Amino acid sequence: MRLIRFIGYGIAFTLAPEITNLIIINRMPDAFVGAMGIYCFLLAGGYIIQHQLDRIIREPVWSTLIAMLLAGMVGLGFEWFVIGNAPWQNPDAIQWGMAVYWIGFFTIPRILTDPQPAVQRLARTIKVVYVIYTVVHFVIALTLPNAILPFVIPLLWVVVYTAFGGFYWRYLTLLRGAARAS
Repeated sequence: MRLIRFIGYGIAFTLAPEITNLIIINRMPDAFVGAMGIYCFLLAGGYIIQHQLDRIIREPVWSTLIAMLLAGMVGLGFEWFVIGNAPWQNPDAIQWGMAVYWIGFFTIPRILTDPQPAVQRLARTIKVVYVIYTVVHFVIALTLPNAILPFVIPLLWVVVYTAFGGFYWRYLTLLRGAARAS
């Protein structure tokens, strides 16, 4: 059940940027459906890898940090070699933005499915902030001219997903506190 929730949260995390990019801006609904299928597969793999890291590395802060680093690296690799957003192929692609997006893609579901009571308040805060971001995102995407959306929307998600780093820091702090308490 936790795997299904992990995938569900990961898909929810990617809906706003993908709907905007693939449906509103580029008018490619088939690509959107395909992306969601690929994302389910990637999230399942990410869940399994994180679970194995947790088993191998018994220190939750370190296993989470390594999982985040792997998420950023694998995500950038996917962007570069599958999608074609490598710096040498697409110099306009925002490398930092892609890295923080992929870190969040795998880290937010990790936080939201963490059963520890100490994490539940943080999980609720993330959900509220993400709903607010999604509403703002769609208001912008549906009201601004299509011509400027390819500039505005990536800037928006780079700022928001970078700011989500504060949640990751808080999560690591909670993990460290829980480890000390046990």
